Amino acid sequence: MKPKKTLELLEQIEGAIAFVRGQKVLLDLDLAPLYGLPAKRLAGLVREHRARIPEPFVFKLRPSELASLRHARGPEEMARLPLAFTDYGVALLEPFLRGKRQHAVTCEILRVFQRLRGMLPANVEICTRLTQLERNQTRQLNEIRNSIQNLAHEPRTAQRIGFRVRSEPAHGLEA
Repeated sequence: MKPKKTLELLEQIEGAIAFVRGQKVLLDLDLAPLYGLPAKRLAGLVREHRARIPEPFVFKLRPSELASLRHARGPEEMARLPLAFTDYGVALLEPFLRGKRQHAVTCEILRVFQRLRGMLPANVEICTRLTQLERNQTRQLNEIRNSIQNLAHEPRTAQRIGFRVRSEPAHGLEA
């Protein structure tokens, strides 16, 4: 594949990845055009070879999952319950697709999933650091709030405003 087409393909793949049941998946509606197939044909391939592409790697969305994706994608795009392919599901599907283009697309999809997996440790570290910062900030805000409350509840002593007048004449000056 040409570099420009590869970059466009990578962006298209990254934009199509959804998070369902705690996994990153590609829906058949997004996967089929990448392979140059109709979504029904892709679903038919999975049905024909169900024994070789097991359930955890390719699964049909539940209506509730579809509703949340519909909200994000628009209702016209999904008239049926689509199939969701994990990266392993895409890899298991590849032998049933014929052609160099399909093989190249599968390799690019797997690279995207691999890159996303590589980002996970960095995201975990960032989340850990953010949690620590949040704890420190919460502690500091609590200290400030407690200090303000203590100041608000301290009894005030009435102080007179102005100058004090001494009854004695100043030293060295006599009236």
